[in-house]
Order: sequence, then C-alpha cells, then structure tokens
Amino acid sequence: MAATDGLSRFRGKRGLDDVRERAFQIISSVLILLVVTGLFGAAFGKPLSVAWYKHRGRTALREREGETALEWLERAQAVDEEDAETHFLLARCLRRLGKFKQVEEHLDQAESWGWPADRIQLERLLMAAQGGQLRLSAPKLYAYLKDRNEYGDDGPEVCECLVNGYFLSYQFG
Repeated sequence: MAATDGLSRFRGKRGLDDVRERAFQIISSVLILLVVTGLFGAAFGKPLSVAWYKHRGRTALREREGETALEWLERAQAVDEEDAETHFLLARCLRRLGKFKQVEEHLDQAESWGWPADRIQLERLLMAAQGGQLRLSAPKLYAYLKDRNEYGDDGPEVCECLVNGYFLSYQFG
C-alpha cells in the first residue's frame, strides 16, 4: 500500500507539475555546469595542459629519458605552438638526442617567441661542444662555469657536453 501511496502523488496534475519542475531544475543545473566547465576549460585548459606536459618533459629530461621527454614536449607544442619555453626544451631534448638540425629550428622559434637570448646562446654553445666543435665553444663554456656561482640545471649540462665533445674529438688510449 505504501508503494501505491507514493505513486498516487504523480498521477494528478500537481504531481506531474512537480516532476516537470524537478526535471527542469536538474537540466538547468547540468547546463550551467557544462557552460562553466566550458568557460573554465577555454580560459585555463590550454595553459594547464601545456604546463603539465612541460613538467613531465622536464622531469624526463632530468632523468635522462630523452625519448620520453620528446613525447611530452611534442604534446605541449601541439597544444600551444607559440610557447617559447616549449621550443627551448625541445631544442635541449633534441640536442641530447643528437638531432642538431632540429635543434636550430626550435632555438629560432624560442627566440622569436621571447625566450632569453643568453639561454639560447648557451644552448648553441652546448650543441657545438657536444658535436665536437670545441675550439670556439670550450673557452666560452669554461668562462660560463667560472663566472657563475649557481648553475641550476645548466652546470651539469655544460660538463656533459664538454666531456661528450672531447670524446668525439679525441681518441683516448
């Protein structure tokens, strides 16, 4: 009998009006939520996804996982092709992988989108050193190490490129 009493309130006009009103409230709430989500996604989704992809790319670079870093950074570039840092990180990743032609392209893009010129110049020196062109790059990289108290991620990069360049340029043993 209790089930019959519950259904009886929906049988009359007032019960149907209650159902329609509740359905309208639910649909209105869902539409408002979709609009807010769409606006939020449009305003913040792109920067958040690019930031996440770059974070994952930087992490992979730090862990010496070049191919993984390349995948994450290419995702970031696909979302925002005008991000200077993404182009710089792609250049660094590609340099480590020995893909020097692509490095120049990304360094040019990073420079055109406003990445600091001194960082781009350093990356070009690192590329030259890693490629065995030590005559011009080594003295500048030594000066870089000597003049700075804090290197951040760049100190180990400089040392690694110099060592790789020496191994490439000279036969030991």
